Amino acid sequence: MTSGWFVFSVVACIIICTGCVLAVAMLKAAWAQREREALTSADLRALEESAVYLIDQLRTETESAIGDLESKCAALKGLIDAADQRISALRELSERCAALSELQPVSQGVPQVEADSKRQQVLALASSGMGCAEIARKAGMDCAEVKLMLRLAGMAMN
Repeated sequence: MTSGWFVFSVVACIIICTGCVLAVAMLKAAWAQREREALTSADLRALEESAVYLIDQLRTETESAIGDLESKCAALKGLIDAADQRISALRELSERCAALSELQPVSQGVPQVEADSKRQQVLALASSGMGCAEIARKAGMDCAEVKLMLRLAGMAMN
């Protein structure tokens, strides 16, 4: 019986020793591979140079984009200023038109009654759906005069 235990113990020791040898061999192989894959100082220098080059390129492109944006911003400011000027001019004209429409029409040589009847005729024809050219022909007036009357009356033109 002792020889069975002895054989078992020897075989177990051999298996354990073999496992240890294999583990050491695997650790050595992993360590060697890690060293092969590790970056050298030359690799790190090359990476640093590449990073510096990319940063310089990025800085150049950024400065170019900023310059483009500044020029476009200046152009937009000019357009906004021009639009503001036009809006104020339109407001002035609108106020003048409103002031003129409040005044009584002064006709040169045309009695007031006749001017009122012409205006009523133009408004009636416009309400019926006629266009400016037709109204002008029927009323014996100029088309621009008809348009002005309709604008002053606040009616839409066809």
